[in-house]
Amino acid sequence: MSEHPENDIPINEGAESLVGALRFLFVGLRIIMVILVVLLFRTGFFTVEPTEQVLTFKFGKLQVDTTGEAVYTSGSSKAHWVWPQPVGATLKLPSKSTLMSLEANRFWHEKGQSVIAKPGEDDQDSNDVLTLGKDGYVITGDAYLFHVKVTLTYQITNAVSFFNSFYALDEAGNFDQKSSMELADKVFRSHLESVVTLESTGWRIDDAFYEKLNDYRSTMKQRLIKEIETLDYGITVDRIDIKSEDKMPLRQVRGTFNKVNQANAEAQNDINTALQERSKILLKASENATQVKADAEVYKKQSKSLLENLKELDKKFGESSSQDLMYLYMDEMSKILQQTDHRFVIRQDASGKDNYWLELGPDSIKDRKEGDDNASE
Repeated sequence: MSEHPENDIPINEGAESLVGALRFLFVGLRIIMVILVVLLFRTGFFTVEPTEQVLTFKFGKLQVDTTGEAVYTSGSSKAHWVWPQPVGATLKLPSKSTLMSLEANRFWHEKGQSVIAKPGEDDQDSNDVLTLGKDGYVITGDAYLFHVKVTLTYQITNAVSFFNSFYALDEAGNFDQKSSMELADKVFRSHLESVVTLESTGWRIDDAFYEKLNDYRSTMKQRLIKEIETLDYGITVDRIDIKSEDKMPLRQVRGTFNKVNQANAEAQNDINTALQERSKILLKASENATQVKADAEVYKKQSKSLLENLKELDKKFGESSSQDLMYLYMDEMSKILQQTDHRFVIRQDASGKDNYWLELGPDSIKDRKEGDDNASE
């Protein structure tokens, strides 16, 4: 017999294999659990694209960072972390610089073939009946009906106010982003339609949709801004647009309107042509006026100089005797005669005064002959 009886107990190889397998399984489970935990925490990391701004939540409550800021933008650090679901959640909204738009087509006509002008019908009124409840229109201040589509462009500049205005959390702390954005569009479209209705009643149809369209859009924008600022939706209105193809008269009076617009266009063209001619005339008159002023200045200077010379001569010879003046006169005359290239004739008249004829330029043969005859006499 063996001195150590415990060593004589038979070994259960199956049990040992089971224990080894369980140990391996437990190690594998630990590794898997660690990987799952890492992956779970990894799902909480997020980045913000340049076209986004992100809000974070914990148990449905909006979270803020250490600086008190609740909105994450692409300008902050590259990676952020939030508790994974169901504890935490993120909400991605368009960035402040992202332009969003919606269209109010409540005032547009029914989409049908009867609305589309057939070839040759642009200058004709339609006999179709205006269907109330289907065909939309605005009423202007001068009691006209008109079809128009208005486009609103805006930006989400306060993500927290936007979230508080349109997002509702369920019992689990979740929210439906699609239905929330649809609600926001519905509310903004309602405000836009109200503004278009109210503003149009204060405008003449020609001013609102033809002559002062930009002013019409601007006043609608200002009215809309006042409405939404008091409600703090967290958006900023960028502009209100009405495209050229998004405004038209009722098809029942389409031809009349087209004829009026054509006449207005021709009248405006005539006005522009007249204004161009007016500008040319004014420019020419201005040039002539400038030249006349310049000539007047030259004449003024010459007259002033002549006056000064006359004053000087009057001062110089005013007290001279007649003999002195005759002497000066004869002296100056002799100098002039010496510088004359052509002949001259001197003779006395009946009173004994000397007369001088100077030929300062060429004359005709007849005049020359008559002069010679007179000289011979």
